[in-house]
Amino acid sequence: MELKLYLQIIKQQKKIIFITALLVGFFVFIFSFFAPTVYETSLSIETERKNIQETSDFRYDDYYALKASEMFVDSMAKWFSNPEFITQICQKAEVDISGASLRNLKKKIKADKMSAQYLEIKFKANTREESEKISSAISLTIKERSKNLGWTDAKENIFSIKTSEPIIVEKNPLVFLNTLIGLFSGLFIGILIGFFRKYLE
Repeated sequence: MELKLYLQIIKQQKKIIFITALLVGFFVFIFSFFAPTVYETSLSIETERKNIQETSDFRYDDYYALKASEMFVDSMAKWFSNPEFITQICQKAEVDISGASLRNLKKKIKADKMSAQYLEIKFKANTREESEKISSAISLTIKERSKNLGWTDAKENIFSIKTSEPIIVEKNPLVFLNTLIGLFSGLFIGILIGFFRKYLE
């Protein structure tokens, strides 16, 4: 009995349900159609400890070199949660961050530790040129800070830092899929509105 009642209400309110679905789908289509293209970028950073003990016997230095590299990578990963560090990168890349909050700066570039010696950096940019500039700025800023902290030195070569070529993927808005999702979402919202109107009656 309840199912028949629900169907009857939907039939009575079909006009408002149909209009709501069309409106939501239309606005989602407009938003998706005019949404800018985003360039997702990924690059990896590899660290290696230098001056490892050279011997054919068991080498304790191998273990400590791996632990030192792991600590170094952990420290680099934490740098990317520091707004000051992100600001330095953006300034070198000539990216405008005026008006950005501290929270947004922390989210702009993400660093994930993949192993004891590898760090993966991900971020989004508005253009391919901007992606390349930010990638270069990341590499330069990391090397500068490492040298200032004494972790990389021209004479002792404590660590070597290698940055891969950035992988840049152009991501366009999925207009058709987003519109379809918008239509179904509008249909659901319309049904809720229809039931609410019936309840008020």
